[in-house]
Amino acid sequence: MNIQEKQGGFVRLIIILVIVLLILSYLGFDLKGFIESPPVAHNFTYVQETAVYVWNAYLSKPVLLVWNSVLVSLLYKAFMDGLERLREGKSVLPDSFASPTF
Repeated sequence: MNIQEKQGGFVRLIIILVIVLLILSYLGFDLKGFIESPPVAHNFTYVQETAVYVWNAYLSKPVLLVWNSVLVSLLYKAFMDGLERLREGKSVLPDSFASPTF
C-alpha cells in the first residue's frame, strides 16, 4: 500500500464523517446534546477512569521500560550516528544499507 492510498483512505474517512454529520443534522439529531447528556457523560468518564487505571496499574511500567531501555537507546544511537556521518560529510545511511543490485 503506497502513501497515496493511505491518504485517500484518510480523506475518504473525513468525507464520510462529514456526510454522516450532515445527515444527522438534517434529521434533527443534536450531537452536542447527546454527548453532554448525563448517561453518555457518565459512560465517557467511566471509560476514561478505567483506561487511566489500567495504564497506571498494568501497562505503564512494562511499556516505559521497553520505551526507555530499548527504543530510546536504539533511536538515540542511530540519530547520533547519523549526525556524526553528516558532520564527516558522509551519507546519512550506514554502509549496511547499500543499494541492492538487481
